[in-house]
Amino acid sequence: MVAKLANGRRSLFLVCAMACALVVVMAGCRSINTAAQKGDIATVERLLNRGRDPDQRNWRNSRPLLAASSSGHLAVVKLLVARGADIDRIGDTFQTALHHAAQIGHVEMVEFLLAHGANPKWGLNEAVRAGQVEVARVFLARKVDIDQEGYGGGTPLQWAMARGNAELAKLLLTHGANADLPASRGTTVLAAAAGHGQAELVKLLLAHGAKVNAQGAYGRTPLHVAAWKDDVAIGRLLLKHGADPSLKCNGNSVQPRSAEFRALLVEYPTKR
Repeated sequence: MVAKLANGRRSLFLVCAMACALVVVMAGCRSINTAAQKGDIATVERLLNRGRDPDQRNWRNSRPLLAASSSGHLAVVKLLVARGADIDRIGDTFQTALHHAAQIGHVEMVEFLLAHGANPKWGLNEAVRAGQVEVARVFLARKVDIDQEGYGGGTPLQWAMARGNAELAKLLLTHGANADLPASRGTTVLAAAAGHGQAELVKLLLAHGAKVNAQGAYGRTPLHVAAWKDDVAIGRLLLKHGADPSLKCNGNSVQPRSAEFRALLVEYPTKR
């Protein structure tokens, strides 16, 4: 009986000791991550000098470098990189410090990370998704893959169209973005712009050589989309550029939904 009690007390002591050690470790993690997120460079440096791991992970799978970059603290980012932090470490959102810097539009941080070997993959995608024109220019100057699909799909141009950002769309097109690359769901960029009623972007794409009769999933063309949306203005614009109403989508030619759109098709006879 005495031996059993002794063993039980010993086990309880070990469990308590391990729990206390875990609390201490997690407190340290929170300290360096919190300091990095707040831009408290003095605390970050003091903890590093005491042997704290610059890649210390907290319970949310964040790291000091990710915390500092997402909050825009360049000085802390520089310190952590100098102390050996993994510059391409991915957090729980599958994003790196470079992605965070691109999203918040911190040009100087983006340039610093790239200069120190950060992988540029998906950086342009993140910049465009966040509408960061100047950051996009940084990536384009480095000749990154302009038509690369990002995590979860979508090329930079497709994201610019989805956001209705004409400035970024024009920038990408002038740097050679493919205006006819279909999205993951089989919709061309021109059809997507037509579907969103973005006349300015439709004009921009046509001016950069987008194929007006390019067919996506099920044979759908931009004109099919305009007709389904009953967007007469977009329909007229497409027809003026040679859109063919006779092309089939799911076995059907363009099916207007209003008398006004039907009258529009009469103005532009079907190609034979």
